[in-house]
Amino acid sequence: MRDDIERALKGHDADYIEVRVEESQATRISYRGKELEDIGRTGAIGGNARALVKGGWGFVSGLGSGPPPTGEYFPRQGAGVSAS
Repeated sequence: MRDDIERALKGHDADYIEVRVEESQATRISYRGKELEDIGRTGAIGGNARALVKGGWGFVSGLGSGPPPTGEYFPRQGAGVSAS
């Protein structure tokens, strides 16, 4: 995952970028009386990224898997972003 994050951050024209990723897993076992009714495992991954570009902040968050979507939301070098 670290390689995915580093690849997503390359080439951005930002003064500061911060990425946070959280992964969780849970196991459940359900009994009805003495009989096993259900057993299973679930997992989730999510995160967020924020960037400071020429005095303006951008923020994106999401759930799922794969690298953070910074390439879709934060400007690349030479993109001509102006602060509003």
